[in-house]
Amino acid sequence: MKIAHLENIYKSYKNGDQETVVLRDFALDIEEGDLIAIQGRSGSGKTTLLNIIGLMDSEYEGKYELYSPKDQAMICPKNLRDSDVSRLRNEMLGFVFQHFNLLEHMTCLENVCLPAAFSRKPPKDVEAEARTLLERFDILDKSDAFPTQLSGGQKQRVAIARALLLKPRLILCDEPTGALDAETSQEIMSCFKDLCREDHLSFVIVTHDPNVAQACDRIVRRN
Repeated sequence: MKIAHLENIYKSYKNGDQETVVLRDFALDIEEGDLIAIQGRSGSGKTTLLNIIGLMDSEYEGKYELYSPKDQAMICPKNLRDSDVSRLRNEMLGFVFQHFNLLEHMTCLENVCLPAAFSRKPPKDVEAEARTLLERFDILDKSDAFPTQLSGGQKQRVAIARALLLKPRLILCDEPTGALDAETSQEIMSCFKDLCREDHLSFVIVTHDPNVAQACDRIVRRN
């Protein structure tokens, strides 16, 4: 099933009279279970692309449609109110970053629970789901630990669990193995592959690492 469609995407940035084009006539279809790598030089629009897919940037030209569980159809986020964009983002999208973005004054369990802070779900149910995710990634014993007490791989597993808490369909990753050694990077990519196969989740991964890219199903190169 198709969950995202981008067609003729054009994006530029202006600095005075100077315009820098970072995306021109870009097209991409994302299917359920896809594991896609985005590669390219600095300034080629990789992070900008993630921001557009992640509903963080609506200042672009072209067509972008994202599957809406509520409508059970592909819809154009540009046509939505801000509150509906936020709802769609929470329902469909999860985010994983290079430097984990964990809050150091919170425990691992509290970090995983964060995405549900404004949901109506009972706190006990949220905590139970968070513990299930930590167990799935073999770090349940770190529930009460703080991020400063974890290895890089453990931090990224906590971050992945956090991204999955609200059961999104598409996970956007910006250099998710950039702060990890080669062995731990392989372990994280193995996690992603399992999630694609077992949960039918889709991943779009911006990476400079050729080994990470080769582990994906498709590589999209930006010039």
